[in-house]
Amino acid sequence: MRGSTWHHQRQRSQRCALEDGWLLRELRDSHGLGGVEIAARLSRSASWVSRRIALVESLPSSLQGLLRKGRLCPYAASKYLVPLARANAAHAEMLAQNIASQKLGVRQIHTLYIGWRQSNAEGKERLVKQPLLYLAARAEAKTEARAAHPDEALLSDLHAAEGVMRRLARRLRERGDGVPVGTSIDEAWTAVQDAFDALFTYLKV
Repeated sequence: MRGSTWHHQRQRSQRCALEDGWLLRELRDSHGLGGVEIAARLSRSASWVSRRIALVESLPSSLQGLLRKGRLCPYAASKYLVPLARANAAHAEMLAQNIASQKLGVRQIHTLYIGWRQSNAEGKERLVKQPLLYLAARAEAKTEARAAHPDEALLSDLHAAEGVMRRLARRLRERGDGVPVGTSIDEAWTAVQDAFDALFTYLKV
């Protein structure tokens, strides 16, 4: 029952993404509102407005159908399949059809899009026809690279941790000085400090 409810909610989410796009386009075309003004009225970002409109303007109808059925993630579609469709609609359609039943994550679709952009004509054709094979080959290459350079994974995690800390600092600055944090945030920060203390035990630099 829970899985059925989740599936229904997911289908509704995909359907709403397209409905958002139709509504936003109507506000733009029939009411003369700009993207920034629409975003301000809806308390959204201008990029969100642009991505939603792109779903109904740039995606072929077959891909919109996959969105409505919940077989494509709206974010991944707007972020990667829209620019791919603008560059090569046939390739976007073929790729979408071949990944729609695989429940790929956004990061994997990003990998496919970047791989497509960086490939020659023959490589592009292979990638959209066999996206899972491409992802498997990429994963194997990464595994081999990590085996050859064991510190690469550690270095990658450290850079990721640095990015998270900088993002947290920015969000705290945006909160403003003197704004108290809740108990849950205080407890989470204590856990983070404990994790850093454990790191210092093992990482001698």
